[in-house]
Amino acid sequence: MADTASLVSALLMGTVLVAVVAALARGRGWRGYAPATGEGRDLQSTLVGATESPLAWVLAFVVLALGFGGGAVLFVTSSAAVRGTIGLAMGLAFLTITAGYLLYGVYRSLRSRGRPSSEAAAAGAGVLGLLFVAAVALNLVLAG
Repeated sequence: MADTASLVSALLMGTVLVAVVAALARGRGWRGYAPATGEGRDLQSTLVGATESPLAWVLAFVVLALGFGGGAVLFVTSSAAVRGTIGLAMGLAFLTITAGYLLYGVYRSLRSRGRPSSEAAAAGAGVLGLLFVAAVALNLVLAG
């Protein structure tokens, strides 16, 4: 019975994911987009345009969700030796994504409020440093 419940749950979550992606893809009409024409586009403007595109964010989310889902399936179905490697890889990927999200979020938040780039980068690094210190302190308290 648990297998049927897991299958129904997975199908339901997949349906919700497809519905959210479809809603986000359709709902981006409020924002105009005019790509630069000619040879004037360099790599930096292309990357900035990609980070401001909702479609790029949706595609990145879908790729990450499928990657973590595939990793979870491999983790559950593999042997103990492979399970440790997959768990470590997924943990490192999660920490990297979380750290990047925090750093970028703090940076963009401060830049949008008129702060200089150096101050925004320092604040982002400070937030990551505080989280690291909190993790070490929690590890020391719970280890004993």
